[in-house]
Amino acid sequence: MTNNQTWAKKKALARARISKLKSGFERTVLDVLLVKGIEVDYEVEAVPFTPAPKTKTFDFWVTTRTGKRIVIECKGPWLPEVRRDECLAIEQNPQLDVRYVFMRDQPIRRGSKTRYSDFCHKKGILCAFGGVPDAWLDE
Repeated sequence: MTNNQTWAKKKALARARISKLKSGFERTVLDVLLVKGIEVDYEVEAVPFTPAPKTKTFDFWVTTRTGKRIVIECKGPWLPEVRRDECLAIEQNPQLDVRYVFMRDQPIRRGSKTRYSDFCHKKGILCAFGGVPDAWLDE
């Protein structure tokens, strides 16, 4: 089987297995992870946080090549109320290794000099742009 056939087969399996993806960007990230042979689960656990009992279901629960478990959240626009809730969920669940993959590094709001990367750095959250870095998968 050629590499193109293998990739096409894994992509077809991903589509059949996970039909509830919310965006094309999530689909792209998932396809790349599967082609690289990475074990991935989609939205398998709701993470609780407060105020007012709430939960956040992160996108991908990934097992790296060394067996480490990381959580990857894919984002396009990152609205202020979503940022607030997700930061609370991360702060209140320190046992999770949550990382963000953004479509691109853009300002957090129109006219702001603060970019997504600046915000994540300030909060101590690992982030990447365009896709999951191989370094994350090799940890």
